[in-house]
Amino acid sequence: MDQTQAGRKLKGGNMKEKGWYYLHVNGQIFYKRYKPEADSPFVKRVWVFDSEDRGTLWKIILESLYLGADPDRVYELSAKWGFDFKDSLKMISRVIPTEDMTRGLQLFIERVLKMTTNDYWNKAGKEWKEIVYGETQKMDIGFDKNIM
Repeated sequence: MDQTQAGRKLKGGNMKEKGWYYLHVNGQIFYKRYKPEADSPFVKRVWVFDSEDRGTLWKIILESLYLGADPDRVYELSAKWGFDFKDSLKMISRVIPTEDMTRGLQLFIERVLKMTTNDYWNKAGKEWKEIVYGETQKMDIGFDKNIM
């Protein structure tokens, strides 16, 4: 089975993977094949992992950043999953974000993309029409650039 979603092939193989990621209190993000105990004093958050659902992958990245994940580990997973500027615009157009995802987006922009928030939104405004199927879309699809 091909690992694709939203027209992007995930790096790292052709098999669909499922499991769980969790954020440890020490800031590390770990993968488990079986669900970790969410009520453990060492677990901040648990996420379902489905390699074919880019929305859940983005949720892991953005929420973990907001909750204090190690930026190096987030960068590593972002690179592994092929998250970049253009993919972030696709995500914004297709995912209904949680509040933690919205807050994590600013950290993703700064720590992973190495951009200022203003530079990101200025560039997004210029490329928006090209990214979203060639259609004009509003940028207020859940992510409020004014709170960042």
